[in-house]
Amino acid sequence: MSHPSIDSTALPADDAEQNGSHSHRKKLLMEKPQAEEINKQLERKFQALKGITLYDSPSSPCSRRVRMVLIDKEIPYQTVEVDLLTGEQIHPAFLKLNPNGKVPVLTIFNIEGLPNCVLYESNVITEFLDTVIPNVHYGEHALYPTDPWERAKVKMWQDWELGLTDVSHPEHYFCLYVCLFVCLFD
Repeated sequence: MSHPSIDSTALPADDAEQNGSHSHRKKLLMEKPQAEEINKQLERKFQALKGITLYDSPSSPCSRRVRMVLIDKEIPYQTVEVDLLTGEQIHPAFLKLNPNGKVPVLTIFNIEGLPNCVLYESNVITEFLDTVIPNVHYGEHALYPTDPWERAKVKMWQDWELGLTDVSHPEHYFCLYVCLFVCLFD
């Protein structure tokens, strides 16, 4: 028996005889146009757009970090929501943006004074935005310290925090937010 595919040779001849119908074969043949249409939709969805675009998932803590910087710096941007539950992040069109298959991704195209680029990894994105776009309320580079030791401490904390996102235990996030609360209000 050959490997099943969506074309008309997907089913062995005796399968139709055993089931007494061709319904399975018809279902497979109908799925091919639907799959092609979904593929076209995702190709369009993940095309580069003019301006600043955040490819985002509302439930992603890493995406949330980037959204907070964009909002704090009052940077106008558009959002393209990536459905992680249906696997949009592993579609070839998305993988062209981020070969790691993760959100967030930030694209910048045709913005005066900024390079055309595709950025991924939340801490890279936030540091880039803080470096190239001054904060309207606090002056330049307000989110990251300029002192090398202070900046290194921020990066160590970010590295530790990113390690928590790989763990599937929500109690670890609780610990993170308790630590953050203590640090901010101590």
